[in-house]
Amino acid sequence: MNLQLKEYQRACSLWRNPRPLTSPQRSPPIPGPGAGPHLHPHLSGLPLPDGEALDSILTTLEKSGKSGVFFAPEELSVHGDMVRRLLGTGHSVGILVQAGTRRGRAELEAGNRALAEQTRSCTRYVYCGEALWEGLEAEGWVCWQESLDAVPLDGEQSAASYSYGVLRQLGRAALNSAYVTLDDSRQTADVLPALLRQLNYREYVVSTPMETKL
Repeated sequence: MNLQLKEYQRACSLWRNPRPLTSPQRSPPIPGPGAGPHLHPHLSGLPLPDGEALDSILTTLEKSGKSGVFFAPEELSVHGDMVRRLLGTGHSVGILVQAGTRRGRAELEAGNRALAEQTRSCTRYVYCGEALWEGLEAEGWVCWQESLDAVPLDGEQSAASYSYGVLRQLGRAALNSAYVTLDDSRQTADVLPALLRQLNYREYVVSTPMETKL
């Protein structure tokens, strides 16, 4: 994950000044009988050159049988092996857009071209600013609208306290379906096993949303 993306994710963090949780603008899917609340995770960015943090995150998800939506900048061509691993292990890939309207559309086109070259597939998932939502959705793109920004801060919480903090916020929100944002940092890799254990214990259903369900 490049430094610009890391700073962008840090700026989005809510742990210092949490805001009230809101459900996505579309009606979320309702869990079936006996199912716990649905949790749809997404992780932004692709790895630093050594790839250790994202590799650890993927290993944790694979061992637990969970999947998520991974958003990446348009420079997908330099991370072809990782993108193929994501898709091959049941995850979805979307495009992270950090620019305004005109440049943002160019980033989406470049990202899908790179994805087609690397995997012979394309995506309709996009992570972008609210200013782009209406126009992109009218064109058939599916914009990530998070319920909870759960990006952990550097070294300020144990894995246990972080996990309980996430669960408290999810409990207060009382959503049938929550869309949770993480990043691909070392901190996320460290806390993810404890978070998944707690979610499983509380009978949360962790799944990847269909593109039409966001």
